[in-house]
Amino acid sequence: MKNRKALHFLIIFTILFFAGVNSQAVNTDQGVGTATETAIKAVPAASPIASPAAKSVEKPVEKPIEKPAEKPLEKTAEKKADKKADKIIVAYFTQRSSTDFEKNIQSLFVGHDGNCKNCEIVNETPYAKDGSLDMTALVDKVKSLTADQVSFLFFDFNLKAVEANKALVEALNKKADENLILISSAGIPADGDASGPLSRTVIGQVHNAVIIGELSEKDRLTPTNSFYGPEMLTALRPPKELLNQGEAPLLFTAALAQHWTKRKPQGWLDYFKNKKMRNRRIWLEFGDFF
Repeated sequence: MKNRKALHFLIIFTILFFAGVNSQAVNTDQGVGTATETAIKAVPAASPIASPAAKSVEKPVEKPIEKPAEKPLEKTAEKKADKKADKIIVAYFTQRSSTDFEKNIQSLFVGHDGNCKNCEIVNETPYAKDGSLDMTALVDKVKSLTADQVSFLFFDFNLKAVEANKALVEALNKKADENLILISSAGIPADGDASGPLSRTVIGQVHNAVIIGELSEKDRLTPTNSFYGPEMLTALRPPKELLNQGEAPLLFTAALAQHWTKRKPQGWLDYFKNKKMRNRRIWLEFGDFF
């Protein structure tokens, strides 16, 4: 009987023991779960990552690449107006007709020595409707020319200085001040007029004008009624085939154009003056200058 009671007590103790262990295990699991949930709640929620669709990425604005400014193209008119660097351009003024210029003057100018391939003589003479020289337009034409357009000026005529051509004297002197050299024939008076000193002529009153006369075969001024005076640099005797035709100043102009690049304009003026001062002869020849 006692043994049965003891066995019965042992069974009840065993049951109660295992029931307690299971209860503690369950509480432990619940505690862990509660702690885990608490830890999870304690972690702040991560901010959502914006997807490309939700928010577009702004790219920096690229500045356009600035091209260097291009130089404006020269206008055709300006190209014609400006003297080419490799050209010696002589502005020619005359009382002759435009036909005479085309048939005779150009060929004589280019044909002198035949070595000036870069030389050009341009007839700048303004003509009236009847084909004669327009004196009013001549003054305006002289005023319009610059050293950027032509190398120097050449007049193959001269006039007595009177009130009517005073404006021409002033225009030519202004060009001289601008370093634009004037080469001119000594010239002869108008038909029926007597000769006279160069100082009383248009060209004779232009400072630094290079005045060229012409000599006959006997080394006398020709024509005999040509203007004269110390303002003349020299008088030249042309080749036999051109004697007494008044072309010596033109030949001098052609020779100067051929050698033009050797000196600056003022350098040529000084050169001519020195040649005349140092030479005791009355008339210097082509070979003395070129």
